[in-house]
Amino acid sequence: MHPFDTTVHRWQYARGEGASLTSFKQALFPEGVTAGRCKSLYKGFSSSALHKTTVRMFKYGTQPFVVNELYGKAGREHHADHQKHGKPFIEGLAGSLVGAMEATFTPLDNIKVKKQLGNSASILKIMTTERGHLFNGYGAALLRNIPGSFSLFYATTHVKNYFARENAKDNVIDLTLTQHFTAASAGALAATWTTNPQEVVKVRAMGQYGRGRVSSFSVLQETLLKEGPRVLWK
Repeated sequence: MHPFDTTVHRWQYARGEGASLTSFKQALFPEGVTAGRCKSLYKGFSSSALHKTTVRMFKYGTQPFVVNELYGKAGREHHADHQKHGKPFIEGLAGSLVGAMEATFTPLDNIKVKKQLGNSASILKIMTTERGHLFNGYGAALLRNIPGSFSLFYATTHVKNYFARENAKDNVIDLTLTQHFTAASAGALAATWTTNPQEVVKVRAMGQYGRGRVSSFSVLQETLLKEGPRVLWK
C-alpha cells in the first residue's frame, strides 16, 4: 500500500496543478525521471513502516481499552451487551479520544511524508535539521484524527451490527470474512471523506524542509487564497 500512499501525498502536495493526466504525472514524478519510476514510489518505506506499525499498535491496542473504560461506568449489564453488539457511538467516541492522543506521533509522520516527497536526506539528517519543527502539521493532524477515528470506528461498528441483525447473528464476531471486510471498507471510506481537507493541509505543512516552524493555519490560509477550496479535496 506504500506506493498508493506516496502517490496520494505527492498529488496533495503539488501546487497549482490542474486535473489533467500530464499534471498528475508531473506531480507524481516531480524529478522527471524516466527510469525507476516504480521504485521511486517506495521512497520512505522504512520510515513509513515504523510510523504505520507504531500508530496501528497504539490505535487498535488502546481503543478497546478506552471502550471498556467508558462502558465500565455504565454497569456490567451494558458492558456485557456491548461485547455482543458494539455500540457505534461509544466505539466512535473511544476512537476520537485515541485519535487525539495519536497526534503525538506527528514527528514520525513528518519524516515519512518528507521522504515520500523525495527528500534525499537521511532520517537522522532530517531529525537533526528539523528538531522541534518535526511537529509541523500537528494542528492539522489533530483535527484530522479526531473526526477521522470517530468515523472509522463508528461506521465499521454500525455496518457490522447491520449484518448481524440481517443474518440473525448473536455476536458480530460470527460474521463472515467478507462482511468484516465490507464493514472495515465502509469505515475507511467514511474516515477518508471526513479528513481529506485536513490531510492536504497536514501533508503541505509536513513537506516543508528547513523552513523552521510552519503552522497548519498559515498553510490552510495560503492554500485557500492561491488555489481555492476545491484543492482541499485532492
